[in-house]
Amino acid sequence: LAEATARMLARKTRWTAAIAEALAQGDASVRLIRVLLLYVEQFGEAQGEERYVLDWGLSQSDLATLLGVRREWLNQILSKWQKRNLLILEEGKITIPSLPRVIATRDALVRKQRDTSG
Repeated sequence: LAEATARMLARKTRWTAAIAEALAQGDASVRLIRVLLLYVEQFGEAQGEERYVLDWGLSQSDLATLLGVRREWLNQILSKWQKRNLLILEEGKITIPSLPRVIATRDALVRKQRDTSG
């Protein structure tokens, strides 16, 4: 029991550290996509090789608060990503049609930010 509890605490500590790191670095778009990918990795349901569904139980207001942005900004970026077919929003769930495309978008956003900041 003690060993199982220690493993669970270590897993939760790693998860918390990963979220904290995602929230501490980058502009709001980068923070959003990093958090989204962490949630997909931890809680996403695979539907094929590339498609994932995430029922993360966060409202846009909750997510905006987590990211430190206004809900309107969050809504705007989610709508933009939805138009680009990076994700599909429906009834509190997010579907990622192609996880590799979202990862490539994250990498491009990080590169762009790094190039402009220094």
